[in-house]
Amino acid sequence: MSDAQQWSEVVRKLAQQTEHGELRWTLVKHVPDAAGERQVGPAYMATVGDRLIRVYEYEWQTSSDGETFYPLRDVHIEFVNREGQSLWSFPPTDERWKLWNAIRYRAVNADQFIEGFLKAS
Repeated sequence: MSDAQQWSEVVRKLAQQTEHGELRWTLVKHVPDAAGERQVGPAYMATVGDRLIRVYEYEWQTSSDGETFYPLRDVHIEFVNREGQSLWSFPPTDERWKLWNAIRYRAVNADQFIEGFLKAS
């Protein structure tokens, strides 16, 4: 298995554990913006083994013609230290959006809302 495949598998497993409620994510303060990038919405952190992992969505401006700019968004996954400083960023994987969606779904307790709302109907 290549390095890229292994990281894809790691992110897929993080998403699966999040979906099943086995991995808990906590809301953390704003991540300092990198040059040309801006955090969109909250950031979340979880302890996995002896590592802290932070995940957040960010956007940056891009242009295809150099005149008209538009935002693009992506998800950033990284190891951080206890002070919240970035130590190393995961390589981009197709599974990163699945993890991000699972974290956000759990953060708002969407499953509890569905269950309660449908029972009340």
